[in-house]
Amino acid sequence: MECIAIRKGKGGKKKHREGKSKGKKQNKNNNNRKKAQKHDNSNQHAAESNTQAKGKKRKRGQGSSLTKLQEKFRQKLEGSQFRWLNEELYTKTSEEAYRMIQDNTALFNVYHNGFESQVSKWPENPVDTIIDFLRTLPSSRCIGDFGCGDARIARTLADHMNLIHSFDLAKANKHVTVCNIKHVPLKNETLDVAIFCLSLMGIDFADFIKEANRVLKVGGTLIIAEVKSRFTQQNIDGKVAKGDHDSMLNGIESFVQLLSELGFENVSTDIENQMFVLFHFEKRESFSKKKRKHKLLTTNFVFKSCKYKKR
Repeated sequence: MECIAIRKGKGGKKKHREGKSKGKKQNKNNNNRKKAQKHDNSNQHAAESNTQAKGKKRKRGQGSSLTKLQEKFRQKLEGSQFRWLNEELYTKTSEEAYRMIQDNTALFNVYHNGFESQVSKWPENPVDTIIDFLRTLPSSRCIGDFGCGDARIARTLADHMNLIHSFDLAKANKHVTVCNIKHVPLKNETLDVAIFCLSLMGIDFADFIKEANRVLKVGGTLIIAEVKSRFTQQNIDGKVAKGDHDSMLNGIESFVQLLSELGFENVSTDIENQMFVLFHFEKRESFSKKKRKHKLLTTNFVFKSCKYKKR
């Protein structure tokens, strides 16, 4: 029995050695296969990376040229839309303009983007001039911004003035109250200052001023900034053509007379800026609702439309 046991033991050791030998060879073969596979994968990955890099370069090149073309087309389209909208807003009533913008609020953004692009080329923005003036007033003053656009006055002076009402045809941000500025949601004689900054658009602009008279306190300030060319016969980018200076002065005089009929006294008229005229008026009298509605104006003043060149 011991011999049998010994043979089994020797046989077991032999088999064990053979198993070890085979295992080592198999592991070695597996390692070789892994190395070869890893090498192949590395080569494949490098090839794919090179292909992708070349593809990206081609795409970048194609995308860049397309983007430039698309950007040029977009600017041309927006410029065309702005000029069309500009003409529409100057030649419609405020009710028609309000309905047009409410039916398609995207037009509001198109117009104001185009408008900001034009004003950015001016030596001075009238909004900045008005903001500087408002900073000199006590914070308790109540302000109304008629045709506010993106409500820059309210946003800039939020920490300085206690209350600024901003009105326009569409809601650019939380500061804006949407309405026709011929009918703003304010009680009679609530404002200390009313502002029309390049916003006396539409054929019924005199009704905007009547509304300002309603909501302003007696002795309150009316600030109006308007493009110089609107007081002349020539209307190119706001500039007054040579020989039209007298025409502009006559237009300004007629405008001041119109405001006098609407209850405002002219405090100052600044024509020094190259692009716009800045008026300060003081409200000297209020009108009853009936008188505002039926008041006949004897001054024959009509704003010219502000036209812009194609870019």
